[in-house]
Amino acid sequence: MKTMLMILCGLAICYHSSAQTVGRKAPKLTLKDYNPSKEDGNLQFEVDVRMADCISYIELKNEATKKPVKVEVNENDYYLDEENGRDIYLRLEVGTLKELLRKKESLPTALTIFSKSGKPIYTNQLSISKSDLIHLAGGNLH
Repeated sequence: MKTMLMILCGLAICYHSSAQTVGRKAPKLTLKDYNPSKEDGNLQFEVDVRMADCISYIELKNEATKKPVKVEVNENDYYLDEENGRDIYLRLEVGTLKELLRKKESLPTALTIFSKSGKPIYTNQLSISKSDLIHLAGGNLH
């Protein structure tokens, strides 16, 4: 009986260590190609993952959008860390600043990442701030 219990525990540990891990570091949302005259730019989402091609899509929900923003993931959205060449990142465009915030200055947004099996594997609350995104992008807020 003890042997069977030890085998089950060993299998559980092995299974957990090979499972998809997302978000050991905090996910990032950055503003790319900011155009001050239009007060708009593209939003890029980035999160670290343990294995490539295990995520089906990400979903962003907030009170400004009627339905969640759903962004499909493909294998070209994965990148190796440029500094160490070992860490894997998922990086993808999630829409524009105006699409996500709608005329709001900041908005709490629920992030959910789904596996290929359709199950949520990561959830987190993001605070999206227009002024912070513009400042970090090197732009000026009028």
